[in-house]
Amino acid sequence: MGCAISGIPDTDDTLCKRLKFLADNFPDRELFIFYDRGVRDVYTSKELFQLGGKFAALLRQKGFQRHDMIVNVLPNSPERLITDVGIILAGCVAMNGQLVRADGADFFESAKKARCRAIVANLQDPGPSSNLFLPYSGETGGSSKRFLDLKIDSAPELTSAINVFRTGNAKILLDELRDSELDPLLEPCDPDDMVKVFTTSGSTGFSKMVPLTHRRLFNVWQAYVDFLGTYGPVKEMGKGGYYNDRALGWVVGFPYGTLMYGLKRVLLDLWFENAQVRSGAAMWNIISKEKCRSSSIMPIDMYNILEHVQEKGDDSFRMDMCMISGQPLRKKLFLKAFRISNTLCVAYGCTEVGCISGSILSEEQLQNLQDFYCGTVPHFLDLRILDKDGNPCAPGEMGTLWVKGLTVFPGYLNQLEEKDPATIGSLHDDGWFDTNDNGYYDDKKNLYVIGRKNDIIMYGAFVVYPGWMEQRIVTHPKVREVCVVPVPHPVLHHDICACVLTDPGSDLSEEELTEFSDQMFLDKSSEESTPRPKYFLIMDKYPTTSTGKPDRKELKRVATEKFGIQ
Repeated sequence: MGCAISGIPDTDDTLCKRLKFLADNFPDRELFIFYDRGVRDVYTSKELFQLGGKFAALLRQKGFQRHDMIVNVLPNSPERLITDVGIILAGCVAMNGQLVRADGADFFESAKKARCRAIVANLQDPGPSSNLFLPYSGETGGSSKRFLDLKIDSAPELTSAINVFRTGNAKILLDELRDSELDPLLEPCDPDDMVKVFTTSGSTGFSKMVPLTHRRLFNVWQAYVDFLGTYGPVKEMGKGGYYNDRALGWVVGFPYGTLMYGLKRVLLDLWFENAQVRSGAAMWNIISKEKCRSSSIMPIDMYNILEHVQEKGDDSFRMDMCMISGQPLRKKLFLKAFRISNTLCVAYGCTEVGCISGSILSEEQLQNLQDFYCGTVPHFLDLRILDKDGNPCAPGEMGTLWVKGLTVFPGYLNQLEEKDPATIGSLHDDGWFDTNDNGYYDDKKNLYVIGRKNDIIMYGAFVVYPGWMEQRIVTHPKVREVCVVPVPHPVLHHDICACVLTDPGSDLSEEELTEFSDQMFLDKSSEESTPRPKYFLIMDKYPTTSTGKPDRKELKRVATEKFGIQ
């Protein structure tokens, strides 16, 4: 997979050199194919380098220098791709950004620590970006200026905004770059230069910043390829399109294989994202039309695709391999997914490490596994599971996952002198990283990951792992997904609420769920205090984080607001 196109020694590789190599030797190769409401928009190796290089030249013309940090908050789109590539070709550092709080406090904190100089955002159309940044520019309403000056006391080095917008369907920036007489810029860079900063999803309460050099990006990707490369379907990925519309700025969505080795990436243009754009029919039409042999799909998207396939009988095309990523394995979903893929990939990882474990499964193999299976750990990583006292757990015993090895990050980014107390202790001096996840090994060293340590519910004298409870509730035939969250209780500390996702048109009721849970969790001989959900929220969709995962913090807030006893 990693050698679809080769030609540069690994020890000297940088993304900049790789992009130039692809443009020079495979100029007409389709690298990125965006679909915007059914319209196919192709970017070849040559065009990617030309447009990205011209944007890099524009940055240099405006005074940006090598190593400057530029944060990008554009959605998946050709504009996001070209601006990220341009930042890299200019020798600057591309940082992923997310806007969550209305006052921008979380964003400005990250920008200050990273010493960001500029933000790439859409400041013409109404939305979070224009609402947050325009007041710091002196502009009112939407702006059509390409560059705006910013003055932000809480992030004093963030002095510029690069405004990228569309007029109707016209991609204004890309049209300007095509017509520009600027020569594409390729800034010489070193493999150990920082090139990318991934921000974590903020599931622990705030976003942390994980820096990567050119060398480390290649190591992370190559380690993944070597680990899963023994599986036939993975070896064949380079021969067909790869569908993955995860955010380009996130670790799972970053186009490693496309920028490094020319693997064709197929994805949605999410500039005008809505339910129709992300419908199961739209996604499956793209996958089957492009004959994508592999994919990475969020569970909620997979449900929608399978619903469309079931309704229309549209399963004449089958992928070789599909990774259902973003949540622990749900056997119920995976078994259905074999209708559209010959094999399925299960993998567990995090921003700080990349892939920690994984496996490629046939339908027969999956029959013998349980929910939350995450495969096996590769040879280049050591993983230990420790109890609350720091002692190794026996097979089947739940504990916290710690990992050490080749792809573990060297530390969070903080370019200020003071250390961030919230990140101290995550990475020990001996190289062990606390993933903050709970899980266990079985007697065959298969890894099962139940969920985050921070999600544990304290129910009186009981410690409740949400994943364990979710595993049982999801067996109800009318339940599609479930997230178990705590709500405050003055005596028990926490009560338990199950947020249940159902199929469209379901007649599932709270009474039916209560009866089901009582039978499943409460043995007749046990005390009434046995943990089980007291409350249920039946929903047709979940709030999600920026990475597309169910937003447990928001679900907890909603449940607390409705049921919590202070």
